[in-house]
Amino acid sequence: MTTFLFRYSLAVQYLTIFSPGLNGKGSGLDLARSVPWFPVVGLLLGGGLSLLYFGLVWILPSDLADLTVIFVLIAVTRGRRLRGLVQWIQPATRSEFSSPAKDEGWHGSLGPTQVFVLLAVLLLKFVSLDLINESVKPQAILMMPLVSHWNMTFLVYAARFFKRDYLDPGSFIRWVEGRDFFRATVVFIAFPFYVLKLKALFVLFIMILFSLLYLKLCRARNLGFDEDALGASSEPCEILFLMALQGLNFASN
Repeated sequence: MTTFLFRYSLAVQYLTIFSPGLNGKGSGLDLARSVPWFPVVGLLLGGGLSLLYFGLVWILPSDLADLTVIFVLIAVTRGRRLRGLVQWIQPATRSEFSSPAKDEGWHGSLGPTQVFVLLAVLLLKFVSLDLINESVKPQAILMMPLVSHWNMTFLVYAARFFKRDYLDPGSFIRWVEGRDFFRATVVFIAFPFYVLKLKALFVLFIMILFSLLYLKLCRARNLGFDEDALGASSEPCEILFLMALQGLNFASN
């Protein structure tokens, strides 16, 4: 139980602003062992956001509630997903591998292209969430971080098949073990299947396809794969998930 709590706490510390009694403790190997708990952290984040949305819609218009949920998720995850996206958009600012786990901040100033893409991504996410039917939006908000955190888990395990010089030499990604992937996937699949039934297979297929294409794109751009690249996948993954839900809803009507 102590080992479980330690690894889960490491996952919480790495993915969010919270540090449950660790105060930065834990090696890269320890963090690698915590990767299977990434979807659990995502599920708890989604639960909190869903409850927040329930409260907000009583006092705010739906559009403002959607926008608040989006920015709260960014804040709770320390902006890592946006920082990774910035570095991914303009790889010239990445002269060497960085380690977001150390909270080094932005690597270089934001250029016009980066600002434009960030605003476009946030607008697209807002529109995608706003278009979700109100009757299923709390469930969509709950599953959104779960899906993106499982996607990060999948990317970590898939990246292990890259050439060794393609990965950050100091990254925990080098130390993950494939045997742990099954547990993480069980956590991911259980809740979507409970909510979406067999339609969850379509969501799973879309997420795997996105992950493989994202890794291929990283490799084609010769960016390497580190924690910045990992964080950059979160926003497009969640947008794609919301679009997939909207497509399923449209097909069922």
